[in-house]
Amino acid sequence: MWRRDLNNDHYYLYHNETRYELKQNHPYVFGRVKGDFCFSEDELISRRHAVIEWKGDKLILRDLASTNGTRLNDKGCKESVLSSGDKIEIGSQAFVFMCEKDEPVLSSSEQLGPPGGDGSETLFIEGKVRSLLDGLSDPRLKAKVEDIKSLYDNKRKRGSRPVPEPHSPQPASETLNDLLTGISNRQFFDSAIKNELERTKRYEGDLALLLVDIDHFKSFNETHGALKGDSVLQLVAQVLEHNCRDSDSVCRFSGAEFALILPETDCKHAFIVAEKLRAKVEELSAARIQLPVTVSIGVAGFDCLTMSSEDALISEADQLLHKAKDSGRNQVGISL
Repeated sequence: MWRRDLNNDHYYLYHNETRYELKQNHPYVFGRVKGDFCFSEDELISRRHAVIEWKGDKLILRDLASTNGTRLNDKGCKESVLSSGDKIEIGSQAFVFMCEKDEPVLSSSEQLGPPGGDGSETLFIEGKVRSLLDGLSDPRLKAKVEDIKSLYDNKRKRGSRPVPEPHSPQPASETLNDLLTGISNRQFFDSAIKNELERTKRYEGDLALLLVDIDHFKSFNETHGALKGDSVLQLVAQVLEHNCRDSDSVCRFSGAEFALILPETDCKHAFIVAEKLRAKVEELSAARIQLPVTVSIGVAGFDCLTMSSEDALISEADQLLHKAKDSGRNQVGISL
């Protein structure tokens, strides 16, 4: 197992596919810079949510009066001493805190050496997470970590195709990306919505689905040609992808229709997101392709009392999308 220094304890946070080492007597801030979530030593981060500070030989997690609060092992936390294996949640972001001396030793097949630029860093961290899961005894905490690992495994698959085994070529139909727009395709969506729905039921959380349709796209194609139509599809996909959180999933649903899965989001906040996306498409289409392009959006929230499956959620979003189109297009349909 690779270690930097066997003579001293090292403390780490695991997040997504990144491992952060916490240096002695350095405060680390959770916050946002220009809307993007970050974790850094920089105390000048705007919108600071929480901080990890050293007090003697202990690491203290302290909430900074953040809007959504800070959670430690599924409980609200104002200030607490961190222990190896603790799960930290800041809004929709999740971290696992580990002390190196407490980490389970990897098997020989997982001893991958120090991270490099050839993909070994991802494999190294995956091995560490597998070992962490093996070492957890609390079933609820273990389930949480498994859920997070599954979520980011899917996000990584969405971004790039897995490297095939020698002599085992992957058929093109198994890719999870839409070839024209580069975002996730319907195959990814079908899997992701099912997984998110199960997670939402398990933890009694919120889940919203947005269905986005380009207005009058068929007429646009007939008037301006298929190549211009492709440019519009790519532009809309970029707007959706660049104006969502890392935890959200943006997919091409069918034709000129897109779907956005928003975990831990209620209808009120999903409507705000939808309005922002609608306005952004209208603004950027005029600036970039010099032609008016608008979208209609249906916003649905999962209701555990009336919805038994992902099909019910999709159907609700589709009905609200048609409501927006029937009301004049270029607007958001939401259940009152």
